[in-house]
Amino acid sequence: MEYVLALFDIRAKQKFIYRSNKIKEIVGGSMIIRDLFNDYLYNAAEETGVKGEQPLGKIKKYETGDVFSHEQFESDMKSGMYCGQVVYDGGGNLLVLFKNEEVCREAYKRFTRKVLKTIPTLNIVCTWQNVSSWDMYHRNYPEQGDYEKLYAAHRFAENQELLAEPYWTVPMAQVDYATSMPLTQHKMIVGKDTKLTSEQYAKYEKYEKNVEGGFSESDRRISESIRLLDEMVEQKGKNSLLAIVYMDGNNIGMKYRGVLESITSYDDCINELRTKSNELYEVFVEDTLDKVDEELNCKLLKQVGGKMNKVQRYVIYSGDEVNIILPAGLALDYARTYLDKMNRNYHSCAGIAVFHSHAPFADAYRIAEKCCENAKTKGKEINPYKQENSLVDFHYCRAAIGVELKQIREDEHLFNLSRPWFVNGIDENQCPDVIKMNQVDQMARILNQYLGHSNIKGLIDSDIVSDERFEMEFHRILAHMSTSKKEALQNEIGSDVYTYFRENRRLIRDIVEFYDIWFSGESET
Repeated sequence: MEYVLALFDIRAKQKFIYRSNKIKEIVGGSMIIRDLFNDYLYNAAEETGVKGEQPLGKIKKYETGDVFSHEQFESDMKSGMYCGQVVYDGGGNLLVLFKNEEVCREAYKRFTRKVLKTIPTLNIVCTWQNVSSWDMYHRNYPEQGDYEKLYAAHRFAENQELLAEPYWTVPMAQVDYATSMPLTQHKMIVGKDTKLTSEQYAKYEKYEKNVEGGFSESDRRISESIRLLDEMVEQKGKNSLLAIVYMDGNNIGMKYRGVLESITSYDDCINELRTKSNELYEVFVEDTLDKVDEELNCKLLKQVGGKMNKVQRYVIYSGDEVNIILPAGLALDYARTYLDKMNRNYHSCAGIAVFHSHAPFADAYRIAEKCCENAKTKGKEINPYKQENSLVDFHYCRAAIGVELKQIREDEHLFNLSRPWFVNGIDENQCPDVIKMNQVDQMARILNQYLGHSNIKGLIDSDIVSDERFEMEFHRILAHMSTSKKEALQNEIGSDVYTYFRENRRLIRDIVEFYDIWFSGESET
């Protein structure tokens, strides 16, 4: 028999989630992505749909511990109760083994039609590859080449996709000023009747159902965290700095591929995919976030309205990706702790964007994502094959965050930076040009102990003016340092003071830029 292995992929996920600056919409959007197949695809296959359409049958899902067997699969398909079975679900991708191509096409048609009715801006691409029962009995998943064929066809389909929105050619009386989408719905928001686009309405509905209503265990963290960004800051307009921390796993696809290549059975390949899918959530979300909460403990709690809440605002945590918002002073500690507490069989990189609470959140998120990408790029330079290194990059969003990070840094004369910083990994001793976190800790302590707060503040002011002014101020500080203190410093570092600071110019500059936020000893506020 000819079965069909189909890949469902949600396109432009980040664009969909972060089209708005409103946190409820962002969280609701991420939940829609996470639950889309469960909410739309499985029902679409079982329901009759429009007139004349008959139910296709159930798509058999799997629970933790379920074992795949091609004999059982064939028996299920012959029974007429099922039309397909989930092979793997994770990260916005879904692999389903259907009984035939006709059923796959029909399920895809009904699924996309159902999504279009409520969320017309969400793009889904489905690609499939024929698999014979003979192949399932006699060849393994990688050997047959299903993986390569499927993803090659998928990449081609992505390039052929029509990106025009479905409503652009229709005249509308009222549109959303930010997105030009038609206003199609009404909803009471903060006691006010508000006109919304279909996308906005779907996001609010999903948020209220999962977070404000009877939330599921998977949404427990969001329900326990502070809801409003202004509640995170100490005093709006004064200490109003927040940070978005974007953490993403390294090379997960390649890690999966390496595991599958050593397996000789088609059944075992599918079961291993399922095991890894479940393992992802445990490693990147449940286990590691619990360890971070335990490690930072009191720092992550704040009393709001007589109740102790977690100060971090979870935005996304699914698959190997975690995005949170929290007070800026805690951001580096949080990222370091997360990367250090992770299971050593996996690695992530982190990007941090520090911003004022009134700044456009979506733009700050984009900066954090780019910082994470920079950290990953540096990790690939250290080890282009395994990428088993965790690094962190960061940026202070002062202004002009609507443009690319590279352009911002050029405009702000941020050249020759020491970041990304190396947190942990297998190649620590093989990358002497990369700044490691113990070097950061040592330099921060030296600056605090020997230069003092007022001198460091002077460096911050001069650094904003120019590199030359920074050098001049630094030499002035060293010239006024007492002989005894200079000798003590020289004994500690084991070299000439001027030479030491000149060689560590990049690191000093980065620490000075973020001194008040992370290194002054007052980062908790």
